[in-house]
Amino acid sequence: MAESFTRKPGQIVRTPRTNFKGSLGHIQSHQPYMVQQAIREEEDGVVVNDEVDDEYSPDDFASDTYDGDFEIDSDEGLNDYYSSEEDNEEELFHHIDVGNGIKVQTSEELTEPLGQYKTTVWSNEERNKHFKPPPHNQRNVKFVTDIYKFSTTAVTKAVQNITNADEKKLVKGKQCTFALVDKYHGKVNFQVPVDENIVPIKDKDINTYWAWVEIGDTWRAIPASLMNGYVEFTCNRMKSFGIIYGPKIMENVVQPSGTTISTGKDGRLVLQFDKGSVDKEQSLKYSIQRPDQGYVKHSLNAKNLVASVSDKIRLNYEKSQFKKPMHLSGTLSCDDDQGSDFEEFDIKVVGYQDENPIILDTIAERVTAGRFTGKVEGYDGAAFVAIKRGKTGKENFAETLKNELELIYGNRKLCKVFLFFHEKNNTTLYFKAECCLQRNSDDMIAKHKDHKLIFESGDILLPPHQRIRIRPTGSLGLKPGIKNHPFLFFMYVTKENNTLFSVELNRGMGRSTNAIIEFSADNQRRGEITKADFSLDFLSSGNQRHNLSRANSTLSDIFRTQPNNATKIRDLKNTV
Repeated sequence: MAESFTRKPGQIVRTPRTNFKGSLGHIQSHQPYMVQQAIREEEDGVVVNDEVDDEYSPDDFASDTYDGDFEIDSDEGLNDYYSSEEDNEEELFHHIDVGNGIKVQTSEELTEPLGQYKTTVWSNEERNKHFKPPPHNQRNVKFVTDIYKFSTTAVTKAVQNITNADEKKLVKGKQCTFALVDKYHGKVNFQVPVDENIVPIKDKDINTYWAWVEIGDTWRAIPASLMNGYVEFTCNRMKSFGIIYGPKIMENVVQPSGTTISTGKDGRLVLQFDKGSVDKEQSLKYSIQRPDQGYVKHSLNAKNLVASVSDKIRLNYEKSQFKKPMHLSGTLSCDDDQGSDFEEFDIKVVGYQDENPIILDTIAERVTAGRFTGKVEGYDGAAFVAIKRGKTGKENFAETLKNELELIYGNRKLCKVFLFFHEKNNTTLYFKAECCLQRNSDDMIAKHKDHKLIFESGDILLPPHQRIRIRPTGSLGLKPGIKNHPFLFFMYVTKENNTLFSVELNRGMGRSTNAIIEFSADNQRRGEITKADFSLDFLSSGNQRHNLSRANSTLSDIFRTQPNNATKIRDLKNTV
């Protein structure tokens, strides 16, 4: 019987190994790896994204690149594919603590060399300069851990015996710090602890999980499996890794005689198609997003527009082949301790078209307490929402609805950007930019009490991970000889998201007397996130917070149109 998962570093635990049919190759055939290809662009003569992958050539880890939605064909999960090399013999697993709560599960002969490997968390500087996240088309993929290096400084014979000697033949950028010889492939499983409040085990039937792994000079998604409190994956070669998850793509067939589809084992959202909805069998692909329960509990008593929601379904089907509306039945989320009959709310059906929510005219009928049914036709997705009475005619209703739903389903996080002044050296100024969740704002200011707070943004909507480009302008510019703008990579699951950067003071003829630092999304849309526009008088002033005011906004105020005033903050409105 397996012992406790928490162990001292270096301690080995012997547990019986379970035999499975299949192999890691079977996983790979179901889930091709994904390669992030960055684009080199130039703007005003400045390289704004210098992360360009060399041409990808397949190796023993992947046979295809992956450029669509993550998808696992099997609904049974990945456990069936983890295997023992010898099906008829019982082998003992050993667990090695490699730091940060992460364990390596392996066979006895690998315990000595693997015991000399450790994980270390990527620094802010490493993440800002070198990290490549999943492509932007993976909208709903979220990180649930830090990014970890896996390496050893040992050059012992035991380590050399398990390391592929061909690794040294590669150019330095393509070499991996961990690379097993062929005979040990498939014998090393990584067990990475995750927050069960973010990835509860009860949702594993509607989600899929991956390790986002740095292999050579590319990043790829390796299928993983969610266990109780940790995610497990198998890997033979890598430098670094983190854990990501997203909605599982599921598929059902709609029959001419009628079909009922329960989208999860708990039956929280059900689709029903009447007889005659289709003339012949039609494929229906879909995925489910669950609301953030903590956010929903807050919403019931907050000054928000939306009080509660059901699961959200995204649909992929041939709309022209469906002749009748589909019936949607769903349960609204509420505080399990107090419950809610939703008598004080208007229950609406929301249809999604190109990710934009639209309140439908169809009536949402109560089935039981907290459960409702309604009709949907011709939309890419749908959900039930409980809207506080008297709010539907509110100014900017459509924009507020979209933004609140993005927050509820975890597709956006409420954040702030801070800019702190560190020091001046002749004409060079040093700043630190910080991006944090809005709820951590006071702690962030207290943490930097010894530095001047130059700028604090309003409340901003950001994806759970976002690379932010920092562009000095006005009386500031890049230092001579520097062509690349500084970047800040934000990940909401990490403790810190900051970058220390320098700019050159340039008050030449025709330039703005104010200093301006723009923060924009480093993606194809280049959406502006926020802009710090400030006077440099603070350099000779002892005022810690020069001309700075903090807005105490409620959620309903966050998304109001801001005046076009250079001295005020321009908040993001889903431009990222």
